[in-house]
Amino acid sequence: MDQTQETTSNAVKNDFKTIGSFLKKQREQQEIPLKIISRTTKISTTLLELLEGDELSQLPNKAYVKGFVKSYCKALSINQKECLNLLEKTYLNQFPQRQANNLVKEYSTPSSSKKPKAMTAIFAVTMGLVAFSYLFNDKGTSKQEETSFETISHQSLTIKTPLKETKDEVKLAQNSIKKNNPETTLTTKKQNQNEKESNQIKKEVIAKKENKKVETDEKVKKYKFSPIKGELFTYKTEINQNDLKLLPKSVQQDTSPQKVYIKAMNGETWITYKVDDKPIRQLFLKKDKSLFIKGGEMRIFLGNINATKIFVNNKPISYSSRTGVKSLVIPKRNTSKYQLPLFVFEDSGRARTSEEVIKEKL
Repeated sequence: MDQTQETTSNAVKNDFKTIGSFLKKQREQQEIPLKIISRTTKISTTLLELLEGDELSQLPNKAYVKGFVKSYCKALSINQKECLNLLEKTYLNQFPQRQANNLVKEYSTPSSSKKPKAMTAIFAVTMGLVAFSYLFNDKGTSKQEETSFETISHQSLTIKTPLKETKDEVKLAQNSIKKNNPETTLTTKKQNQNEKESNQIKKEVIAKKENKKVETDEKVKKYKFSPIKGELFTYKTEINQNDLKLLPKSVQQDTSPQKVYIKAMNGETWITYKVDDKPIRQLFLKKDKSLFIKGGEMRIFLGNINATKIFVNNKPISYSSRTGVKSLVIPKRNTSKYQLPLFVFEDSGRARTSEEVIKEKL
């Protein structure tokens, strides 16, 4: 490790708690404008400003942000490993729910009283209250015992009155039989236990459904979806022959209904895409590498798109992007079916389509 990296390591360990503040300080110390970092790393200034501001929730998922930090470190010639460690700490601070439940409980022993007389008085008052409570409860219990006997209504007997049991007498007799029959008592206990367990299961199921609904509502509120207005891209009318040379013959001759060829020209790009009903895929496309996608329908989200050349159905396309990220729907006629953003990235790094999240709300 050279002197610059040693200095970086010490600064990370001693002075900084977030990755954004550290990177910004290092850049300012070297008197390097943010635009120069953007040109060197091929990362838009908007994303770099979000990184320096520690606004991790506004950035793509964690894997992409690690790539940003590595490129930033290379541009400043500072230690990557220490910066990645600081990035992890920043994530843990901003998203504490992802930490393991290894919390340490702290206990403190009460300090000895400096006023023993006051403590004695408090103890005496407490004991008095306990005694009063005992006497009160004892009287209440006695009264309750006196009135807890079961009563039987009596008949006024005459010569014409038939000797029949009243309803109260029959009820008391039945209760007495049940109490004296062990099998009946055991059956009743089992029924009560089964009923309690069934009620508990119902409560747990209801609670899980309610919690899931709350979580779903929070996720939907977290993302703002909007219909796609206008065209996401257009085909170039003036075609550069040098661009056409980038398109392999195997791609040109492929007979798939729809096809997209992406070439990383001036730097890395990160891509999230879905073809038809296949699972979502995410990858980094390094400089001078290419990706060929084909199928009936494609949804694609790209980062650092200005570093790429893109061909749709063997034709080069043009597009505009202020932030360096771009969404594409192919074929173009299917654009109105979807909303932006096409994909959402959860804290765990998993990507989901926008319609999946919206359907959960419904």
